[in-house]
Amino acid sequence: MQQMTSAIQDQIEAAIAGSRPDVEIWDVRIVGPERLVRVLIEHPDGVDLALCEEVARLLADVRERHPIEVSSPGIERPLVRTSHFERSIGETVQVRLRTPLEGRKNLRGCLLAADDAVVRLALEEGGEVTIDRAAVGTSNIVWNPVTS
Repeated sequence: MQQMTSAIQDQIEAAIAGSRPDVEIWDVRIVGPERLVRVLIEHPDGVDLALCEEVARLLADVRERHPIEVSSPGIERPLVRTSHFERSIGETVQVRLRTPLEGRKNLRGCLLAADDAVVRLALEEGGEVTIDRAAVGTSNIVWNPVTS
């Protein structure tokens, strides 16, 4: 499935880069038994319905083979790539680990640093932790209306 997702992501990125280089493909996932292709996009001016519709039209080749959904990554956006983590330094993030670290699979705190190898958090309950990126299952920004 990962190989298929990667091939579809490459196809999507190529299609969008040619027509809308200002649109960033944030993430591509294949979800559910119907194998829906979920495309999350970002744009410097924000993402609205018209942009999602335009991107969906540009992905006609993908739509011929798979159902497709195009949307913004949202406020609590997933952190997938190293660049996502780097842009989110200083934000509160939730990290779900593949295997427990000190008996915990879910960690929340301020993202202090990140690169291709590790993520470093200042935990909400105190202390810091450095996590191997390979140990990260999923992660996302935690929206805080007080600081946003």
